[in-house]
Order: sequence, then structure tokens, then C-alpha cells
Amino acid sequence: MNKKFNYKDYVPESAIFIILLGMIGLLFKEESVYIYKWYFALLIVGIGFFSLTKKIFKNFTDRGYIFSKVLGVSISGMVVFWLSNLKLLKFTPLNCAFITVLLAVIISTVSILQDKKKDTTVSIDKDNLKLMIAEELMFLLLLTCLLYMKSFKPDAYGTEKFMDYGFMNTMTKLTYFPVEDIWFASENLNYYYLGQYFAAFINQLSFNDVRFSYNIMFYTVCSMAFVEAFSCTYKLIQTKFGAGFKKVHGIIGGLLGGAGVCFEGSAHFIVFGIVLNAYNAIIGNTEYSYWFPESTRYVGYVPERMDKTITETPSYSFVIGDLHAHVINIMFVLTIIGIIIAFATQMADKKGKNQKLQLDFTPKDFVLKALNPTVLLCGFFTGFFQGNNYWDYAIYMMISALTVLFVDFKVYGFNKKCTLFSVIQIAFIMAIANIVILPFKLNFTKMEGGIFLCENHTLFHQLLVLWLLPVATAVICLVFAIKDYLNDEDKTQDKKINVLGRIIVNANIADLIVMLFTCCSIGLILIPEIIYVKDIYNIDYARANTTFKLTYQSCIMFGIITGYALISLFTFKKTKVKKILACVLLVPTLVCMSYYFVSCHNWFGNIFDSSRQRTLNATAFMQNNPQFVEDLQVVDYLNSLDYDKPPVVLENYGDAYTDAGRMSVASGCPTVLGWYAHEWLWRFSQEAVESRAADIREIYTGYDLDTTKELIKKYNIQYIYIGQFEYQSYDFAGTPINLYKLLQLGDVELQLENSYYGGYHNYLIKVNLD
Repeated sequence: MNKKFNYKDYVPESAIFIILLGMIGLLFKEESVYIYKWYFALLIVGIGFFSLTKKIFKNFTDRGYIFSKVLGVSISGMVVFWLSNLKLLKFTPLNCAFITVLLAVIISTVSILQDKKKDTTVSIDKDNLKLMIAEELMFLLLLTCLLYMKSFKPDAYGTEKFMDYGFMNTMTKLTYFPVEDIWFASENLNYYYLGQYFAAFINQLSFNDVRFSYNIMFYTVCSMAFVEAFSCTYKLIQTKFGAGFKKVHGIIGGLLGGAGVCFEGSAHFIVFGIVLNAYNAIIGNTEYSYWFPESTRYVGYVPERMDKTITETPSYSFVIGDLHAHVINIMFVLTIIGIIIAFATQMADKKGKNQKLQLDFTPKDFVLKALNPTVLLCGFFTGFFQGNNYWDYAIYMMISALTVLFVDFKVYGFNKKCTLFSVIQIAFIMAIANIVILPFKLNFTKMEGGIFLCENHTLFHQLLVLWLLPVATAVICLVFAIKDYLNDEDKTQDKKINVLGRIIVNANIADLIVMLFTCCSIGLILIPEIIYVKDIYNIDYARANTTFKLTYQSCIMFGIITGYALISLFTFKKTKVKKILACVLLVPTLVCMSYYFVSCHNWFGNIFDSSRQRTLNATAFMQNNPQFVEDLQVVDYLNSLDYDKPPVVLENYGDAYTDAGRMSVASGCPTVLGWYAHEWLWRFSQEAVESRAADIREIYTGYDLDTTKELIKKYNIQYIYIGQFEYQSYDFAGTPINLYKLLQLGDVELQLENSYYGGYHNYLIKVNLD
């Protein structure tokens, strides 16, 4: 630090920190230990990797502090993933902690040595530290409040939470990677599971209990995303205003950016949740009500059409609670957005006003410029996006490439030499991206069926409802930014270059970044109107997933853009017209942000009712549901077993979003087949799935003992379970379970009287074919 540290300057922050930690203890009582372990593990990771982060984000006021947690988890997690896939390191809590600490020490040591040798120390003064501490407190406050809310509905049950928890659970029980599919035993998990892997990695790193880590991870993503978006928006506003920057502008804009990413819904909420609600109340129609998921099922549903898409926003995701790939990736996506902003603003700072940097292709210059940390990290993050959410790989590879072109043209000018240099940088990003993900790709088969032209399209008025507000906010801001630039443009400027070229070369880099993000966001909205990626679903849902995954990223970028745009319009070279427009846009934006809180009330109920039971245990649904009483006892027994590799436990398969697979999910032990349609999608083969379904039916109901034994050997089944779901599927469906045969296959480890179905017993049979 370049100013003497005085602890008295940080007494208020210290008091708030202690109060927040105390609140966790009071709110969560004995379960608070899981939050403390998780939080302090991330805090230590952030401090340990800060020496790297502050170099990447050296022109951020917060020195990129909040991103250091994500960078540390990402780098350490991928190193462990590689070593575990190579069978060089077991995936244990101790090993995860050892590798993380080792990498932090190495990176910090190298950083210190470089600073001494080149005198490149990044200073941290009181203003820097104050903002860093404020972000840490913001993260902790959000995490505490969101987890309190989650404790009213913690179950990893319903929608796809069931599946997500199962993936995370089975990973914490692994010795080595790749992951065996819990719902397709003896085969690798053919799904984009790296998001759940990073959740499992932090669980191991913090020596935690996965039952609680599931929910803590979910709202860690939300809290982290808010603060990351805050940091990105703050920096953009600071760059826009330059010497005239005021911290209050950055803070308000940053809070709007964070809320825009995490809490803002679409104007569907305004139209259907407020206006139509009020109208129906006025006319006395008591049958009309607004249910928050309706905003995600709008296109193709209202009116009913043969073109049903998904228009989910992060705000909806952060209510519903699925720890899905696209949700977990939000904090990694915002990290790469932050890296892009840091790269662009630093290069612009180097250029200076009307100054051109020299571009040589000497070996030293090539290494320093083409292989700079930004290029490496863009390649690194886009690389593991291929194993987390493949759509994000394509999107952010494109944005990274466009940023490189944009920045190089701005800094080095429009010429062939610059273009060649940009192409080389982009090639390096792509090469790194494909190297870092190799362990995953070698054990994965892509599941899409090609790209096709759209046969259906979103109705125009629906596009307006969903996207007019953020698009208008961004475009109005950029129109005024371009107007301001052209008014202030140096009249001696070389007019041989067209207007667009002059804007790229000379306009404020913050406006250019926002312009790039705006163009990409609009493009992601329009692409699903032209083409879609085919999956197993019929023409009614043909472009649902394409629309969902592409426009989801538009929401994230528009969140940051909105915070930047509103502050820019209201305060930068302010005019009466700008201020009026800013206020007109701010009101519906704040209303859209209230969507999250209305949704939370709908989903979690009255969170101020202290009589309601609260927990963060993701498996609480098994404790509270009489159908699962005996199942839970069997799960506890399976979890008590000592094994190097989870045993295969046979249970019956079923449709998606049912109780099928509940034993594998809760125990982390694989089964022969879980959710039928999901495995069909992941394997892109109904035949393979149906073959297993037929084998399971034969084991439970068939009469040929020898055939059953062959099938048991085929799938290496070590336990057979007969519970309430199996009775529902067979005995009550007219094809009784052949209990006499099954009992001949081994020893009964557990026999429990079924409290849900009188006269029935649940059995856990340990297979013994000798």
C-alpha cells in the first residue's frame, strides 16, 4: 500500500463484518458451521490468488478483488480435474486444499519476484481497500439474506434440482474422474457437468457436507454475480467519466448493474403481472392471477402456437433453485466479461490520446502482446465453458474475438499488420480453449443434431414485450454517446477514415465496449429467429433450447449495460432531454427488478413467519415426506458404506421430474437407468435407453433366474432396492415384482415395513451370485 495503514479507518467495516457473521450464527444455528466453512474457504482462496488478479485488473479501483475468488476456484479446480482424470490425484478434500494452497503460493511468489525485478507492483491505497472491503461485505450480506430465504424451501426436489444434486453428490464420492453417470451405470456422464464439478470442488475444498453445500453454492453464484456485475459497471462508468468521475456515480450504477443481472425480469412482468392484474381487479375478474414462471413460457403459449420457446432470465433461475450448468456459469461468464473490460480499458490507457502504439513481430514483442494474460485467461475460461455450458463457449469465444479485433484496431489502427496480429491472438485463444478442456472432451460425445433454419418465429409484439426496454436503454445511450463524440471530435481529424472507423479509433473505450455488448446481445436475440440447433424435441419445441441459452446471455450483458446507460444519460454531459429519458427508462427498469422479490414471495412464502421450519439441508424432502421414510433409512445405510467406488444400486427408472432415481440422487450411487427422456437426450439414442429399460423390467418382474443373473453381471449391480416407487411401477401396474426370485440373488441387508403401503416391505438386497 502506498499509504500507511490505519486500522481506525476500517472500524465500521470490521463491525459490519462481525455483525454479519453473528447473524449467520443466529439465523442458521447448528447449520451455520457449513456456511462458515464454505465462506472462509472462498475468502482464503480470494486472498491467495489476489496477487494474480490485481495484475489482470490493475486499472480497476477494486483491483478485481471479487474476481480473485472465481479465478482461484477456476484455476485450482481445473488443475485438480486434469490430475484426477490422469489418475495422478484422488478427488479428496485434502488433495483439493493442498493443490489450491500450492498454486496460490506459487502464483504469489512469482508475482513478488516479478515486482522486485521489474518494479511493476500494483499499488493499493485506502480507496482501493475500502472498495474491496465493501464488495466483500456486499457478497457476505447477500449470501446471508439469500440463504435465509432459501432455508424455507431448501429441497433438491422438483424441476431438475433432483438431477443437479445427484451429480454434485456423486462427484463428492469419486476417487478419480471422469464421472460415472448416476442414471446410466457403467457409462461416463455424457452431460455438461463442469458446473456441478466446480460446486463439488468447493465442497471438497471447504471440507463440507454436500447436503448443505448444494444450497450454499446456488446462492454463492447469485451473490458473486451481483458483486461481479457491480465491479464491471463501476469500471465502465469510471472509464466513461475519466477525471470527472464521482464514486457515487460508480456505486449507484454498479448497484443497478448488479440488480440488472441478478434480479431484473422482462417487461412481461409489467404487462401481465401489473397492468393486466390491475385491469382484472378493476373489472372484478377474480380468476386472473399472475404466476412468475409465466414470463419464461410466453412465446408459443400466449397465444397458443406450435412454437414454444423458453425465455428464462437469471432472476427466475435464482428463485426456482436449479443448480444447472447455465446458472453456475454466470459467475464464470461475468469473470470473462470483467477480463474483457480490463483488457480493453488498459490497452486504451496505453494508447493515450491520438497516440499510436508500435506493433512489431519480433519474438519478444510477439510473446508479450500475443500471449498476454488476458489472451490466456479468455482461452482458459471459454475452454472449460465447453464442459459447463457449450452455448457460452460459442458466445464468449465470439465476444473475445470481437474484443481483440475492436481493441487492436483502436490501438494499432486499421491495417493488414494489425489484422494479422488480431487473427494470431484469436487463434491462440481458440488453441488454449481446446487444450484446457481435453480431459472432458475425450470422454464426451456431442448430443446435438445439426443446425437448421427456423420454421417458426416469435411474434413481433412478443419481441417488444421481452426486449424493447433493455434494447431501447442501450441504443438511446449509445446514440447520445456517438452524438457527443461527433460534436467534440477534433476538426483536424483525418476524414479519410469513415465515421465508424473514427468512432472505433477515437471514441471513449467504455462506450465502445457497451456498443460491442449491445450488438452481441441483440444478435443473440435475433439468431434463434433465423437458425436453431436440433435436439430430440419435436417441431413444437424445436428452437426452445437455442432461444433459452442465447437470450440468457443477452440478459446478463443487458444488466450491466442498463446500469451504465442510466448513469451515463443522467449525469454525463447532462441535458434536460437526457435526464428525462433516463428517468423514463429508470421507472420500468426498477419495476422489472421488483419481479425477483414478487417471485420470491410466491415461491418461498412468508419468510417472516418464524413458526415455519427452516433448514439448508437439500435432502430435507426425504425427511418430511412419508413416502420417503424407508428410502431415507436405506440412503443412510448406503452412505455409511466404505468403498473406493460407489456401488451400482438398482432401482426402477421413470419419466423426467418424477421420483425415479431418488436413491441414486440421495446416495450418490449409480443406477442402471434414471430419467428416461434425459438419458435419451444425452445419449441421442432412444434405442440404448429402451434397452436398459427392458433389462430393468426383466430383473424386477421376469421369471428366468439365469437371465436375471446375466443382466446383473452386465451392469455390475451390487445392490437391488425394492421400495414404494418400485411397487407403484410394477405391483400396482399389474406386473408384480418377482420377490421370490430377487431374494435368491443375495442377502437382505435391510427389510423395512413400508409405512406408506400397508402390508408391503422395502428390501435392500446385497447381490451375491456365488
